[in-house]
Amino acid sequence: TVTALEFDPVTGSRYGMILRTNSITCNLEITSELAQIDNILGGVTVIGPTTLGRMSGLAIRNNGQFFAVEASSGQFVSLNPLTGAATLIGATGFADVSSLEFDPTFSFILGGLGANEDPAIPGRPGDLVRIDPAGATSTVIGPSSFNDLGGLAFRPARFGNNTTETA
Repeated sequence: TVTALEFDPVTGSRYGMILRTNSITCNLEITSELAQIDNILGGVTVIGPTTLGRMSGLAIRNNGQFFAVEASSGQFVSLNPLTGAATLIGATGFADVSSLEFDPTFSFILGGLGANEDPAIPGRPGDLVRIDPAGATSTVIGPSSFNDLGGLAFRPARFGNNTTETA
């Protein structure tokens, strides 16, 4: 499964996370690999494993720096775009950050909370959260009108604004 699609503003390339499951354990073990996606033909080239579980969000800064979040633990990481290897930045404090997007105006990461959010942890399914890329400190911005905020995107300024759209 390919998930967490993102566009690299530096190279013009598209990237995504490939989720792989272990057929013997019936999907109990999920691993993620960073992949590049051909803009014309849609072909997928695996770059390498993140060495973490289900990566549910991917964001790329305007300087080409890659970030991702592990879905079940909320661990926020930077990714090496040449190898896929993850380096832990910190915990977001949320159990199910299901999407990420870099905010080019304010230089922070926006995250969307998924439907599986743990009720014992602050934030509700569908909430929009702000994540500081330097240390993963996260705060709830507020609710969306969705029960699972599984996709975020910014409209490039050349199309009239930089507003956040959710899906």
